[in-house]
Order: sequence, then C-alpha cells, then structure tokens
Amino acid sequence: MRSCGALAGGVVVGLWAWLDAGQPLVLALEADLGRSVGHILTEELGVVRSVICIDGIELRELDYVDIGQLVQPANVIPVVVKSLAFAPAGIAAS
Repeated sequence: MRSCGALAGGVVVGLWAWLDAGQPLVLALEADLGRSVGHILTEELGVVRSVICIDGIELRELDYVDIGQLVQPANVIPVVVKSLAFAPAGIAAS
C-alpha cells in the first residue's frame, strides 16, 4: 500500500494547479489499484474534486479513453479505449 500512497501523493503534487482550479481528476491505471488510489486521494489526502480512478486499462501511444456515465445499481463506469491510426506518408486517406 506504500506505493499507492506515493503514487497518490505524486499526483497531488504534480497536478495541484489542476485540482486547485476545480477540475475533475481522472486516472487510468494498468495495475489493479484504482480503488486504493482513489481512496487515498479522497480520504487521506483530502482531494475534494471529482475523482475517477479506473484500473485494468492498458494504454499505448495515440490511445484515448471515452468514459461514460455511472451505471447503477451495478456501480460501474463504461470505458472505451480508442486508438488513432494515421496513413503512412504519401498515402491519401479515403
């Protein structure tokens, strides 16, 4: 759990201006740490903005994430990972 605390603390330090501006915080983690990191951010570090920590997401360069609305009573959030693809140089996209 120590590494979760270090991660959450680093997020707060690195994104303090974002959080101070009242923006929501969305973290996508590959490891199964979403609930733990989210709890540390809100309960231990006092982040009062909207916090969404999703885990089990493997992202690569040029990927982006669409996050849907909370679905009740399942208490889940639908997530879609999309990858951008570009045509090689000199080939026109149709």
